[in-house]
Amino acid sequence: MPHKPIIAGIILAAGSSTRFGADNKLLAAIDGRPLVTRVIEALEAGGIARLVVVTGHEPDLVAAATAGPGRRITYNERHARGMGTSVAAGIKALDDDVAGALIAQGDMPAVDATLIANLCRHFGDAGCDRIVHPVLADGRQGNPVIWPPRLFAELRKLGSDKGAKALIEAEGDRVVRVPVAGDGAGTDIDTREDLSAYVAARTSQPR
Repeated sequence: MPHKPIIAGIILAAGSSTRFGADNKLLAAIDGRPLVTRVIEALEAGGIARLVVVTGHEPDLVAAATAGPGRRITYNERHARGMGTSVAAGIKALDDDVAGALIAQGDMPAVDATLIANLCRHFGDAGCDRIVHPVLADGRQGNPVIWPPRLFAELRKLGSDKGAKALIEAEGDRVVRVPVAGDGAGTDIDTREDLSAYVAARTSQPR
């Protein structure tokens, strides 16, 4: 059997969630489990066996909620400077044998295992050498994004939220854009109203 390339997952869980109020949005319960834990479980169910959880704000609480087999916790001391620094911290924490890094935001509970497996399949089909990301019906870029190792050096240098997007734009037609149905790849939770709307929409769907 051919060796299956290792795609590691990086969960960005360092934000201060100021728009959510006094509590940390990543720890808000959905069906009795923290929001960020749902994201991690989706990655694992989609075939990601190695995970790096990047913490920043309330690191001990986030680490306690996300710890588990195959999960590495790394603290980003520069987290207040923006998401790009957490991307850099996550890439620096990867093992040398990974064939790609799937970077996911910890506040996107609608990302599911089917999406993760689909992105990973496209990444493998592209020889593990191209950026892969979902595209929503309205043409917007979605998340998560899978990155090839040839771009890790650039990701390690990031210091702002816009850096990764500039790298995607620079790749032009080399990027694999995967059309997806629904808005799960573009829905994040910033406020309590966002969370209430997500829970309401989810409970109204047929089981």
